[in-house]
Amino acid sequence: MAALAGTMTVPLSGIASTARFADISKGLWVWKTPLSEMHKVADFSVRYGFNVIFYSVPPDDRGSLPALQSALLLLKERGIRAYIAGGAPAWAQEQNLPSTFQSLLNLAGQGSNGICLDVEPQDSAVWKTSQDHQAIGMDYLTFLQNATALAKANRLPTCVSTAPAFNNIPTSHNGTNMLGVVTSIVQGQILMAYRSNPDAALRIAARSIETITALNGKFWFGVTTKIGASNIISYADNTADGFCQAMIDLDAGLRNKPGYLGIAINDYQSLRSLLRT
Repeated sequence: MAALAGTMTVPLSGIASTARFADISKGLWVWKTPLSEMHKVADFSVRYGFNVIFYSVPPDDRGSLPALQSALLLLKERGIRAYIAGGAPAWAQEQNLPSTFQSLLNLAGQGSNGICLDVEPQDSAVWKTSQDHQAIGMDYLTFLQNATALAKANRLPTCVSTAPAFNNIPTSHNGTNMLGVVTSIVQGQILMAYRSNPDAALRIAARSIETITALNGKFWFGVTTKIGASNIISYADNTADGFCQAMIDLDAGLRNKPGYLGIAINDYQSLRSLLRT
């Protein structure tokens, strides 16, 4: 059996779906990955056709600016754009920008294409215990306006993670909802309509996409392969072939949407496990 296993090959259908998966426009979240491994991230991105990454620099590497500059230059040379990612739900209630935000700008200023704010106010303790989501949403919008203004002053575009829940939160901004205001503030967003089935994902995201496109917004469509997450939202338990085909089908349902930039997969480490690389 061992000898036979050594001669087994990937089915042709699997090879075909992986090749087509590499051809669709995609971004990749990269968490808990040191700068010393960014050459592996670059190789992986080229192999599977990722043209942008959203990279969270690990705390231990945040003082290594020359190493970060080298990593960002390597990605650029490989044709991969990079946004420096960061944030926490508590940021949404900050009246003044937290000191960690200035650190994020400093990291992004080492040669990245911008910042990606992963604040997710819907995951904050106050959101989960309060019925006044509108007030929380308004606080978040104030934070976002201040953050994007400072990023712009540093010549850094801003993208953010968003969720379909934002589309249900009214605001006082010209009658639009929270998602609409976010879309008007930032240069791009990752819409995290997490479902482990393309049809289900497109269904729960439909109204949000209408809001984004009506305002000429730009968006990536988020999916997750997070290990340990519910299989309702995560593709972690899929086969590599099944996952690649699902992404092909999802992209087919999105590619004609105005402002669509590609799929954004969360994240590098779990996707490597799924694809067995």
